[in-house]
Amino acid sequence: MRRRNPQQLLHHNFSWTGILVNGGLHFFSSFIIGRATTSIVGTVLLLDKKLLR
Repeated sequence: MRRRNPQQLLHHNFSWTGILVNGGLHFFSSFIIGRATTSIVGTVLLLDKKLLR
């Protein structure tokens, strides 16, 4: 079993961190967009109900 040099290990950890960070940002942005869309749709539906009355 050959030993990994620290640089390789660091690179491996860094790539995993990058994947996690990218995934987190993607999830966060999609969550924000989803919430914004939901609130906009909710507002439109509320206004619709008020106008239809």
